[in-house]
Amino acid sequence: MDDSDATHAARRRVSTTTFVAGLALVVVVAASRFAALGMLRDVRADPDGYASLAANLEEAGIYAPLGGDEPTAFRPPLYPVLGAT
Repeated sequence: MDDSDATHAARRRVSTTTFVAGLALVVVVAASRFAALGMLRDVRADPDGYASLAANLEEAGIYAPLGGDEPTAFRPPLYPVLGAT
């Protein structure tokens, strides 16, 4: 085997390694995205009542559940404010 054949074989080995590493990266990223989508499947559920807080904040200007006139002490302020806008 002369020098040009050895150089060609080395280049091919590097490009194959790069291809396999890139393919593995694509598979890992795709798998993580599918896992994230699986965790966010029930994103419309509102177990903490944020939608009610946002609706009352928009309608009455009070940070309380719908129909309530006493502000709540539970204050994650940004989420309901964004929901009210």
